[in-house]
Amino acid sequence: MTTTSCHTNPADRRVGFACLAGAMVLVGTTVIASRVIAGGGAGGGMGPFTATALRFALAFPVFLLLMRWQGVRLPRPAPRDLAVLVVQAGAGSVGYTTLLISGLARTSAADAGVVIGTLPVVTAMIAVMVLGERPGRRLLVAIGLAAAGMMAVAAGGGGGDGGWRGHSDTET
Repeated sequence: MTTTSCHTNPADRRVGFACLAGAMVLVGTTVIASRVIAGGGAGGGMGPFTATALRFALAFPVFLLLMRWQGVRLPRPAPRDLAVLVVQAGAGSVGYTTLLISGLARTSAADAGVVIGTLPVVTAMIAVMVLGERPGRRLLVAIGLAAAGMMAVAAGGGGGDGGWRGHSDTET
């Protein structure tokens, strides 16, 4: 059995892909903003923990306003769901943002974008191990291409800028 989507309705899949494409645009802006926060360009930048704390402190009221606008109240999750939320908040939100800013203090936003492109590999591995999903052949090819792109940047194949081997904003 090949599992590539929870929904087989083509219209639902198109809406899902549109939402995911929008999410990737927003993630792209996060990389750029994090590069600026990390000191990309001018100044020493803000520390990753301070930047992460401020980012979430500023985002919380926005979430509350969106929830109010949608008529949604803060839920009271079951203990199991709360545990999953705590792990995701620590690893998926705080951990991700902190490591993103730390990495961007040491490399370019373009390099970071390619490394973030390994998300399909990581997601597929976790989905197979945790959810028991089995990706189809086309998805496996796409995952391989994403991994190859990341390896090319890491090995310095990204146009001569050195990739992870000594990238600097002051190099010409």
